[in-house]
Amino acid sequence: MGKEFRPNWNIGSRADDGRMSLDGSFVTLDDAGPLVPGQEKEAIIEPLLPEPWLHVTQGMEIPMHAGARVIGSARILEIVRIQHA
Repeated sequence: MGKEFRPNWNIGSRADDGRMSLDGSFVTLDDAGPLVPGQEKEAIIEPLLPEPWLHVTQGMEIPMHAGARVIGSARILEIVRIQHA
């Protein structure tokens, strides 16, 4: 799985109308091989827009969505903020 996998995440932000807001990211697995249901792997999550993710903290668990359906989750192990020039 490379950067072609782009799920949405419920990171706790809300749209102006009070409905759930999902934020997209690229996901890259640290090792090769398929990810099968029930399996855990370390991955890198790269938000498409970093601003909505600023409140995300280490240890937080966030649900991963395909449309409105929850298809997995991630526990944040480390946060690396990149400053763009």
